[in-house]
Amino acid sequence: MVPEGFTGPGHGADIHISGDGKFLYASTRSTLNEIAIYLIDQKSGRLSLIERQASLGRSSRTFEIDPTGNWLLSTSQASNEVIVFKRDQESGKLTPTGQKLQIDKPSFVRFVPID
Repeated sequence: MVPEGFTGPGHGADIHISGDGKFLYASTRSTLNEIAIYLIDQKSGRLSLIERQASLGRSSRTFEIDPTGNWLLSTSQASNEVIVFKRDQESGKLTPTGQKLQIDKPSFVRFVPID
């Protein structure tokens, strides 16, 4: 999951599969702070790396894809923020929106349905 040649610490943080089952997202923390995006082969289950997206924060912890599949929120504990990404449902790729929520040491994010 870490880039070829990377030698620093890069601990795994969180993992999710998109609602349609096509993509796997896995985050790293420590010095990497990335979200790796993989395409899931629907017949074999094999993963193919699509891209690595910088989490844009320090000490990334968890992330969550919203129920519509359009957004991904990533927590960054050391930089005290939750960062918002737009998710392309066709390619699986993430695009930073520039939107951030300032929250003291966020370590968990979850979308909760409101009745």
